[in-house]
Amino acid sequence: MDGRGVKVAVFLFYPSPTAASDIDRFAAGHGLPQLAPGQFTQVLPASFNFGPSSGCPPVSAVNQESVGDLESVHEMAPAADLVYVAASDCLPQDILATINQTVGNRLADIVTNSWTLVTAGVPAAVRDAAHMAYLQAASEGMSFFYASGDGGDLSTALGTPFSTWPASDPAVTGVGGTSLFVGPGGQRVGEIGWGTTLDPVVTSDATATYALPLPGQFAGGSSGGPAPEYAQPSYQAGVVPAALAGQTDPRRVVPDVAADADLLATPVLVGITVDGTYIEGGGGGTSVSCPLFAGLQALTDQAAHGPLGSINPAIYLFRRAGILHDIIAVPGPVAFAASSQGTTYLDTLQADTSLTAAPGYDDQTGLGSPDGAAYVSVLSHLTTQARS
Repeated sequence: MDGRGVKVAVFLFYPSPTAASDIDRFAAGHGLPQLAPGQFTQVLPASFNFGPSSGCPPVSAVNQESVGDLESVHEMAPAADLVYVAASDCLPQDILATINQTVGNRLADIVTNSWTLVTAGVPAAVRDAAHMAYLQAASEGMSFFYASGDGGDLSTALGTPFSTWPASDPAVTGVGGTSLFVGPGGQRVGEIGWGTTLDPVVTSDATATYALPLPGQFAGGSSGGPAPEYAQPSYQAGVVPAALAGQTDPRRVVPDVAADADLLATPVLVGITVDGTYIEGGGGGTSVSCPLFAGLQALTDQAAHGPLGSINPAIYLFRRAGILHDIIAVPGPVAFAASSQGTTYLDTLQADTSLTAAPGYDDQTGLGSPDGAAYVSVLSHLTTQARS
């Protein structure tokens, strides 16, 4: 399984001029196939808004993001076709235009997106129009994956909990984050919800002890929570606890699934060109977990001999079929000393804001992280059966 015959779109903003060469250089150094002629294409607008009114991060940051997303898909599905789709800027109405273009022209079977907006800050008309596009995409076999975000419940930044859009839309799959631990043979030995609290270490004494609760400030973690703007979709009914969705008028809750996203503790290696120099280092955030999941979906579409469309109904229905690892908070603190830019920190893991991994569905990791082989086998088999 290598994703052959499946096209995956990475949807962001400004394109990186070194994307193809970075993918090839990284692939050559790590035993992956390089891009075949025509395997990577771009769909770009006539012009870009690079100014302060664009609503976007700096161009260099977007370029690095785009390469990391493309590489993550290529690592999971090295024979899948890649298409980079760019919006002209980060304003909701221009993002909507690119969503409509992606769906209307069926630019890919699978679309992965590593950007988020606060759901409440997006005009209702934009959300409604995008929802119609996502429904059309699902009916035509297109799968949309959106990163749930890296700010926990966003309360540390905004003062009160918020969900992120478009991951909050019930017609797309929201991907949260975990910290994934692997053994010396590369095997999975454990996984917890991604939440990072950092505190500068002021002593070099290896025997230093800390009183509980451990000190530190929230630095990043898997985003999630209810989306008041969307009613609970039928596939979440009876699965998402009422304590999360609401007792009397249940709402859509994100994320749906999760994968490795811990930037500091369990980063994923990426290779990118920064200021003209190619470097390799750790990448993380749901900007990594989302394209990794999209790459896994490419393998599933290949095994099913056709695109699956929205996977949410299937993964909620067959969540107990071994396709997902249920992520549960580890009792007691998990912490280690970590160095970043010359400073040593006490890095406390699974310390998200108000979000916590728990048995069954939770608002930090959703239904859990995929067991790749089981996920591909079960979902592709069920789809093939349904077609026959």
